[in-house]
Amino acid sequence: MCLLRRALFTAGIWILLAWAQTNDPDEVADFCDIFGSSVRVVDEKAYIFGGRASFQGFPNHTAPNNKLRIIDFSKPFRSGADVSTYVAQKPLPDNVPRGTYNAFWPLSNSTLDVFLGYHEVSRIAIERNDTVITKVYPLNAKLTYTLSSNSWENGLVKSADFEMIRIGKDKNGALQKAVSRMNAWAPGIQRGYVLGGSSYLDSPKLAWDMNREFDDHHGFLIYDLASDSWTNHTMPVNRTRMGVFVYLRTKDDEILIAFGGNTDPRKGSFKTAVRRSMREFDIYSTRQSKWYSYLVPEDQPFPDPSIEPCYAIVSAQDNSSHQIIIYGGASGADQLLVNSNVWALSLPSFDWVKLAGNSTDATREPGKRMDPACALVGNKYMLSYGGRHYIGDIGVTGGNGVLDCDQSANAVFLLDISKGQWVDRFTPGQEYLVPDAVLNVIGGTGKGGATKLEPDGGFSDPNLAAIMKFDYQTSNTTTESFSPSSIPVSSGANTGVIAGGAIAGIAVIAGIVLGFLVHRRQKKRRQKSEMKNSTLELGPMALKLHETPGVMLSHEVSGSEVRLNGGYSQPLTNKLPVSELHGDMPNR
Repeated sequence: MCLLRRALFTAGIWILLAWAQTNDPDEVADFCDIFGSSVRVVDEKAYIFGGRASFQGFPNHTAPNNKLRIIDFSKPFRSGADVSTYVAQKPLPDNVPRGTYNAFWPLSNSTLDVFLGYHEVSRIAIERNDTVITKVYPLNAKLTYTLSSNSWENGLVKSADFEMIRIGKDKNGALQKAVSRMNAWAPGIQRGYVLGGSSYLDSPKLAWDMNREFDDHHGFLIYDLASDSWTNHTMPVNRTRMGVFVYLRTKDDEILIAFGGNTDPRKGSFKTAVRRSMREFDIYSTRQSKWYSYLVPEDQPFPDPSIEPCYAIVSAQDNSSHQIIIYGGASGADQLLVNSNVWALSLPSFDWVKLAGNSTDATREPGKRMDPACALVGNKYMLSYGGRHYIGDIGVTGGNGVLDCDQSANAVFLLDISKGQWVDRFTPGQEYLVPDAVLNVIGGTGKGGATKLEPDGGFSDPNLAAIMKFDYQTSNTTTESFSPSSIPVSSGANTGVIAGGAIAGIAVIAGIVLGFLVHRRQKKRRQKSEMKNSTLELGPMALKLHETPGVMLSHEVSGSEVRLNGGYSQPLTNKLPVSELHGDMPNR
């Protein structure tokens, strides 16, 4: 009897599990995590596309992200509030292929375009034979999202050179494709870049966690908007994936900076994984189509080798320094040591500085995460969305890491970069101030004025030194038209010149006025009535004088005003020739 009960109980459990897996999870109530998303900010709105999600109570239902999420950063909000109050969720039509690590680029002011990436097909879609969801799109597919109409359109790139990864289709319709989270858009030259990454089989019969024949992609792919074409170029290293790839405009160039990630073969295991040192950098000049390298001195601080951090770049107000902010990721070989560290790489000096990474509210601290999506928002904040949040470490030996779910789909976190601190409240219109920890290394003030403009010892390659120069303001002077009222009057030569000019002008006016008064007094000597005050308009200043014998005029210069003895004041609006002003003046 006991055996029968146990058999019935076990059967009931399996029936319940089978029933649960045939029903879709609630994407908010059952949400656990999402990673591999792409984020792009346009007109103060962050658009979050793609990614792979898992759900609590649905272990076999790991699935692609089926929503386009939009956050409006023109308005204040609390990240800890109900996400439905500040994150708009737009369901994706069935004909939009789901993906992770997509290149998500603004090809125009009104569109965002999706290229490459893993085509994410869930087991449920395969079991249901959902041919719309599982459809394999060609290598040169392009997906265009129009912001104003919230509409999607599938298209093709006119020309594509993907010969390095083209192997044709197999019996299940699988197609070898390339994917890399190390991709960047260069707006000045309207080109997109995809560095390294992986290749995989995209098949309507293969879910994300099945054998997709992963391998290394050894190409450096460049998309050119003008010709609507992909071309394949040489990489600076044999292989790279899961690192950082950042675009930055310099004085005479538009450059791409690559660092971090894995350099071991894609088919390897944790035990053979090789993480690239965070001292090593590859810098690509888009103008020269040439790669350079730089190595941070070993005696300087730098993060542990890391894969899958998220990152954003922010610039000082005067453009004298630029900080690449990285958060999270994992290091280690036989174990993945997931971390919560926040580092700033300050350019052009290539100084690594660790930021506090603490929080004003413990519930809004994202903790140890791999693979969140990040972007600069509201001048001084870094948005972090999603990622896999672990408690403990993960790995093949001794790992005790536990995936901690983001309850109620609240996977939005905000870093106040100026303070190096995670915060709950977003406030638009704030200015970015370079963090104090960074200023301690590069000099200057929060608004800029960095004094360290190259690495210790300089660049050994003069050509690299040339492309790492930036246009920045060296003083607060402007090119506005000048008048004495717009020049601060303080101690020094300028004060004497302005005050002396004012005194001389008043003396001349006083002489004219006294002569005129004497003439009138003689003419009206016989009159017995008391004379009334008269006002003379002389030049830009109106002087109110009393017709009394022995009248005297006194004056004082205070700020940009001339004050006369009658208590009347008038701004100094008469312009002085530039030659009469001391000090350096900007060219007009």
